[in-house]
Amino acid sequence: MTDPTLQALLHRYRDGTCTPAETRAVEDWYAAQPDGPEPSLAVAEREALRCRLWQRLRPAPVTLGQRTAGALAGGRWLAAAAVAAGLGVGSGLLGPRPGPQQAPGAWEVRYNGTARTQAVQLPDGSNVTIQPTSRLRYRAGFAGGQRAVYLRGEAFFRVAHDVAHPFRVLTADLETRVLGTSFTVRAYPQQAETVVQVRTGRVQVQPLRPVPAIASAQDVAPARAAGALVLLPNQQAVYAPARQRLRRELVPQPAQLAPQPFAYDNRPVAEVLDALQEAYGVAIRYRPAAVAGCTVNLNLRSQASLFAKLDALCQATGASYTQADAEITFHSTSCQSI
Repeated sequence: MTDPTLQALLHRYRDGTCTPAETRAVEDWYAAQPDGPEPSLAVAEREALRCRLWQRLRPAPVTLGQRTAGALAGGRWLAAAAVAAGLGVGSGLLGPRPGPQQAPGAWEVRYNGTARTQAVQLPDGSNVTIQPTSRLRYRAGFAGGQRAVYLRGEAFFRVAHDVAHPFRVLTADLETRVLGTSFTVRAYPQQAETVVQVRTGRVQVQPLRPVPAIASAQDVAPARAAGALVLLPNQQAVYAPARQRLRRELVPQPAQLAPQPFAYDNRPVAEVLDALQEAYGVAIRYRPAAVAGCTVNLNLRSQASLFAKLDALCQATGASYTQADAEITFHSTSCQSI
């Protein structure tokens, strides 16, 4: 739905001139979006829309013979509440909602409008650190047992382990699926690429096919495109929607995952490479024959990063290295021991 079309439709919704089909379309469309609309409305327009939405938010009296109608009204109540939140007329402008507590399955929205990170604990015990100007959206209580959140911006996730209920992070372009791990998702609308970085555990990242602008209000699993990647610690997936290209890389600064002495006195180069693999969980390929008989006297404790350690090793042996698909290849044609 284009922005001018959306604006016109919301104005008709505000004025109460939508057809029944258009009213359902607005409410169903918002409920199905991973990221709700943020139209720019004037203060007076927001106030008028606020009044109209409150009329829809008030639960109608339900008699014994009106259970079906009451259920439908409840569904409209939730959809209208979601529209209110997306329009910026939620808790800040509407004030506290009168009546009973929030109905199960309603949308929870966490927007970080501060200059600092914001910590959020999810219903399953997972923890999220939301970066400034970022927004997280999910069903209250993870209704239906679905551990799914929708992200715009950047957040770090530390997911509670639950084999029976995979945890999903959905952005405009990617789905990230895990059981229990820690990782970062960066998906700002103005950036050309979406990035998923894994700190611990493993995750599956898969591009999403475009979905219709107006869809059912029911929560439906998004359509997946081909080309899923499984990421391990210190790996990242980078997706460019414009080129529909998903690639795997090492994170810019791999974290050390296991202790190693990193001090070598006349030790084989192969031993140093194997220690680096163990410490950082990064695959380092080399030809055993090319480093056979090659030893080094080297102290790598002062080198802060994996790449600094590799640079020092290459300088000591006259070798080089390259990166591809989250792996490192160590190139050595002769041994220059020091």
